[in-house]
Amino acid sequence: MAKIQIRYNSKSDGVTDKWMVYVDDTAFLFNDILLDGKFYTEITMAEYGELKHNISTVHGSISFNDGLAVITNQPRKKQYYIITGLPRSRTAWFSGLLSTGRSICFHEPKSQFGSWDNFYDYTQALDYDFIGISDSSLSIDPDFKLEKFGNAKMVIILRNADDAIDSFSDFLGLPITESTDLISSITRGLAKWIDRGLGTIADYDSLNHESVIKEIWQVCLPDITFEPTRVMIFQNLLINQHIEKALTRAGLT
Repeated sequence: MAKIQIRYNSKSDGVTDKWMVYVDDTAFLFNDILLDGKFYTEITMAEYGELKHNISTVHGSISFNDGLAVITNQPRKKQYYIITGLPRSRTAWFSGLLSTGRSICFHEPKSQFGSWDNFYDYTQALDYDFIGISDSSLSIDPDFKLEKFGNAKMVIILRNADDAIDSFSDFLGLPITESTDLISSITRGLAKWIDRGLGTIADYDSLNHESVIKEIWQVCLPDITFEPTRVMIFQNLLINQHIEKALTRAGLT
């Protein structure tokens, strides 16, 4: 299956001279296009504007016949994946690391889209094979339904609850009691998922090991080559953030 991009190639009179079609980034010129049984020939810029949303990028097969491109759209089925765990377990870090190439990973997307239905509808229109949700609150969100995202792969990051409470309280400036209540609730929610056999379990304290990150990567992005250099850059970024925070607390910045 090829990635096919269709572009408008206009003349000065505003009518297409030819269609520019990119097949896996290789460009071809065609007089006419037959897309899913519908014929497209010379059209005005305004007419193309109406069509652009539907035909600008498709995934499928293409054949050539005397200046005619015959294209059959075969939409890809998107693979969702989930990173979750207790708060302060690198969910934001993973959303950045795993947003690469054919993958995009959203951190706490419900807060941005308002509902899981809105998020799902938005992601269905994206040109990515893998779409991630990295969020520590999923196990206690009554609106989050695993079945909404099909056979989503899941990774659960397990962290010592007391460490998570201290880190979360420090990060948000919350009283320990408030952090304790939240993290206890999430712990119970995660335990229910684990009891159901959901997810690959990863230990928070082992996340500095490249082999562990590689295993998580391969669960979430099985068809994308692991990038150790990218992991090293993100690990260094995390270290630098901790150093900067320590220096600020010590009054040295």
